[in-house]
Amino acid sequence: MKSFQTSDTVTWTMRKKWFYTLVVAEIIVLLAALTMIGWGYYQHWEVDRLREENELHQRQVEIANQKLTELQTKMQRLDALDAEVRQMIQGSQAGTAPQGDGGTVAREPAATQAVTPGALLERITALSTHAEQRFNSLVMLRQSLAEGIDLTPVYHPIPNDGATSDTPSIWPAQGYVSSSFGWRNDPFGDGIGFHEGVDIAGDYGSPIQATANGTVTAAGWAGGYGYMVEITHPGGIVTRYGHNSLIIAEVGDKVQTGTVISFMGSTGRSTGSHVHYEVRVDGVPVDPMLFLPTKK
Repeated sequence: MKSFQTSDTVTWTMRKKWFYTLVVAEIIVLLAALTMIGWGYYQHWEVDRLREENELHQRQVEIANQKLTELQTKMQRLDALDAEVRQMIQGSQAGTAPQGDGGTVAREPAATQAVTPGALLERITALSTHAEQRFNSLVMLRQSLAEGIDLTPVYHPIPNDGATSDTPSIWPAQGYVSSSFGWRNDPFGDGIGFHEGVDIAGDYGSPIQATANGTVTAAGWAGGYGYMVEITHPGGIVTRYGHNSLIIAEVGDKVQTGTVISFMGSTGRSTGSHVHYEVRVDGVPVDPMLFLPTKK
């Protein structure tokens, strides 16, 4: 009797072990199956994500190509209008035929590193905006020329001393000072800021002239300056002329006091037709009024 009970106990114990082993095995198989199902869902999700990302890039490339085509069309219109305006200027300003094509946005340096389709689209959009602003500026200038506005520069009396003409000594344009050098309320409502030059307001398309002998060291788009010309003079003096509608000076040009370098406009961060005139000495902005003769 005792032997029979012992045998039953052993058999029951073995059955329990096999039962537990089977349960554990089923749990392991179930977990493995769930893991495989989860991995399959993840793989499917990842494929969908990559497909959507690829489709997004393709759409961005398509839009970028469309914008590029539009930009090329704008630039063709811009080049044609630029040539027309220059011919009109040549006709109204004998002896001072404009040279070069400084300031054309298509001549901005291209990016040297790889960019994403989104970044490329953003760049093309920015160039398109600049081209549109340039085109509108030239349209207004052409209208001014068609209305017979005299583009012949008015030369202010200056001393004949050659040394004196190396230092800014004349007004860059006809007009009135609309904003002085120094601290001022920002015209765009951005608080108080330091104005590093003077603003001379005048007629749209009126000529801007170099205020001293020097060499043109920059001529083109310059952010908030809009289309800007920079001239380096002897003695560490640099003058800047911003917000132009049209630039006729080229980098490297040797200019003299009174040479017409551009025409007044309102490009860049500007609220109206004027020239932003700066004088820097050894890189430090100084009040241009210290160099300008008193108007009579």
